[in-house]
Amino acid sequence: FSITDKGLFTVWELASLKRPYSYSFYRDTFTMYVCKLSSKVFIAFEKEVIALDASPAAGYSQINSFALKFPSKIVDFKISRDERKLAIALAPMTDRSARIEVYDIENQNRVFKSHCYTDNLSSAVDFVDFSVDNNYLVYRDAVGDISMIDLATLKKISTNLVEFDLEWMSDGLQISEKTKSAVAYYNEDNKIMRLLKLGDRTLVVTDEIGTIRLFPYPCEGLNGRQGYYGCYAQHLSYISQCEVSDDGRFFITSSEIDRCIYIWRVVTHEGSQTPNQASIAQMGASGILASDMSPLRSSMIRP
Repeated sequence: FSITDKGLFTVWELASLKRPYSYSFYRDTFTMYVCKLSSKVFIAFEKEVIALDASPAAGYSQINSFALKFPSKIVDFKISRDERKLAIALAPMTDRSARIEVYDIENQNRVFKSHCYTDNLSSAVDFVDFSVDNNYLVYRDAVGDISMIDLATLKKISTNLVEFDLEWMSDGLQISEKTKSAVAYYNEDNKIMRLLKLGDRTLVVTDEIGTIRLFPYPCEGLNGRQGYYGCYAQHLSYISQCEVSDDGRFFITSSEIDRCIYIWRVVTHEGSQTPNQASIAQMGASGILASDMSPLRSSMIRP
C-alpha cells in the first residue's frame, strides 16, 4: 500500500509489481497506517483521519464511522502495537497551543473514542511514539524536551523516574540509551528521517542525504563510521518512509525527492563468528517502483 502527498492511494502486488487498485483523494496527505491485526487502513490527511476497509472484496471503501477532524494541522500520527490506541500531535495556532490527543480504537463499534489529551504545550511537537508494551506515550517538542504519559493513570511522568529502559516502536528509539551512539552519528548537516528495528539485533536509520544505514542493536559504545556495518545509497536523498513486513522478509523505503519506492529482501546471516552480527540482517534490492505522480508520503508492506 502507498499514498502520495496529494492523496493518490495505491495497492501493489509485490510479485508482479502491478497496481490492481488506485484511487485519488485529491487532498494534502500526511501519512498512512496499514493495520496488521485487522483489515483496515488509516489515512491522515492535513486535518482529518479516515479509515478504509482494506479487503479487496470491500473495494477499499471508506468506513464512515471511523473519522476525526481537527482545527489545526496534524504533525505526527502513531498507532500502538496492539492497534487499540491512536495518538495525534497537532500544530499550534494563533489562538491555541500545540496539542496531543489520544483515542481508543474501538474495532467492534468502528469508532474512535477519546482517551486523553494534553495541551498548553510550550512549543510544537517534534514526534510522538508508543512503547512496545502499549502502556506509555512519549513525545518530544521542538526545543528537545521529552515527556511521557502513563496511559493507564493518564499522568505525565518524568523520564528520570522510569527505572528501566523502555522499548519504543519507531521515533522514540531516538531517545533510547540503546541507540544513543547511532543517533550521535547524525547532526544538523544530515538529520535522521526514520529509524526502526529490523528483527531483534539490527537498527535501520534513514537520513536526509538518502542513505540507509544498518547498526547492530543495541548500539551502546559505538563510534562514528565504525558503528554501522551496512550503508545503501540507491535513493537520491531524503528517505522519508521505511517499513518492514511482519515476517521480516522484506523492507521498503520511499523518498519524496526521487519519487521511488525500493523493495529490499532481508538476508539474515546465522552462525557468524562476530557476536554483534550473529543475527544481523543485510539487504539486497529486490525491485524498484517509479512513481510518476506526486511524492510518496507513506508506504507499507502487508504480509
